[in-house]
Amino acid sequence: MDENPNSGQGIGTVMGSTSEGSVTFSITEQNPAGAFSIDSASGELKVADETLFDFETNPTISGTVKVANGTVSKNASITITLNDVNEENIFTGSIQLFTQTEVETFGSNNYTAITGTLLIGSLDNLNSQITDLSSLNTLKSIGGQLNIIQNERLAVLTGLQNIHTVANDVNIAYNRGIHNLESLSGLTTLHRQLTINENELLENFNGLQNLIEIDKDLRIWDNPALKNIDALTNLISVGDKITISGNDLLQNINGLQGLTSIEGDLEITSNNAMLNIEGLQNIVTINGFSVTISNNDALINLNGLNNITTLLVLTISNNSSLENVDGLLGLQNLHGLSISDNPLITNIEAFSNITSFESGVTISHNELLSSLSGLRNVLSVGGSRLEISSNNSLENLDGLQSLQNVGGTLYIIKNPLLSNMDSLENLQTVGYKLYIWSNDALTNLCGLRPLLLNNGLGDEYQVFANAYNPSKQDIIDGNCSL
Repeated sequence: MDENPNSGQGIGTVMGSTSEGSVTFSITEQNPAGAFSIDSASGELKVADETLFDFETNPTISGTVKVANGTVSKNASITITLNDVNEENIFTGSIQLFTQTEVETFGSNNYTAITGTLLIGSLDNLNSQITDLSSLNTLKSIGGQLNIIQNERLAVLTGLQNIHTVANDVNIAYNRGIHNLESLSGLTTLHRQLTINENELLENFNGLQNLIEIDKDLRIWDNPALKNIDALTNLISVGDKITISGNDLLQNINGLQGLTSIEGDLEITSNNAMLNIEGLQNIVTINGFSVTISNNDALINLNGLNNITTLLVLTISNNSSLENVDGLLGLQNLHGLSISDNPLITNIEAFSNITSFESGVTISHNELLSSLSGLRNVLSVGGSRLEISSNNSLENLDGLQSLQNVGGTLYIIKNPLLSNMDSLENLQTVGYKLYIWSNDALTNLCGLRPLLLNNGLGDEYQVFANAYNPSKQDIIDGNCSL
């Protein structure tokens, strides 16, 4: 018989009879186990596990059937020889399917593979009228990209359930009707990136539960109905960047709990309902250049990053409910830091283990930030700048008392309660410019005297619009405060 039969398909019948009463049929052994079954009354053999009827794996299937009448029995030896069927029906090149007729016509060829890209829909901002992909159910692999884009009437992806290999990107985007990904359960490894964006009705990623590895980026953008990504819990590897942005109803990223590392950047932005990022709790390394947490209006803390010890550049901005950054207390090494427009943060103690920033520091527009004590062990700040600006509750620079060197420009601007520069008395060099502007209560700049006396300022000195604005020479001469 041919390989690849259907489950339950008839194979043949074992004949047996007796001169008195009736006989029964049973299987006493078979190899491989579980391949076929037998009807105990009729002797009819049927396919039990169709996956075992594969010529490449089991060219011959054998077994023994007992034909019995009470205690009297005979054995029949069963041998099934499989015919090798040419299973590959390959479409060479790439194909775009834009109409339902095109889907049906292409599907009627029963292709098992496409060497190039499969585009279902359009890349030209035109919505297809495709409603049903079921005729594509013979497809198993795609050598290029799988693009499902601009399909306003397509609700489900039934027909793609047998695809197990996509050699390039998978893009699911701008589909107004798709509400689940159930038929993508055959995907286990993606050899490029996965992008899921602007699918208006998509609520979850059910269907991707077998996905284990993504070799490049994971991008989840602007899916307004997306509530969770829990189906990704078996994902253990992402080879490059993770971006989760603009998903208005997404409350957490618990689906990423299987990850222990991120090889590229991490960006979590503009998810208005996100309450926490605790799904990152098992990650111990992030090897990309930047981590950005911004514009997440409901985010209260950064718990989930507790196991991270080293980052390059960290940006935390415009998180209107963020109360603290204590989830970063494990950090030992950080090259660059920007904390801005987080109105509820009161301290930055999470950075107390850092001794240098090679790529600059910006701390600005944090309404309730009253202390920089989390920077107390910082000896040097490299990069283009150290900026402390528009922090309306900051009264002093306590926390910068260990600072010795600023490689670029030092900006201290628009901190209305800041009264003195005392904590900068150990500052030895500023590699470029010194800008101190518009600090309404600033009357004492004596902390800058050692810097200027030792000619440690590399370039321009600008001090104006403060309560007191001494010249560089004034400070050198000791006329540094009111």
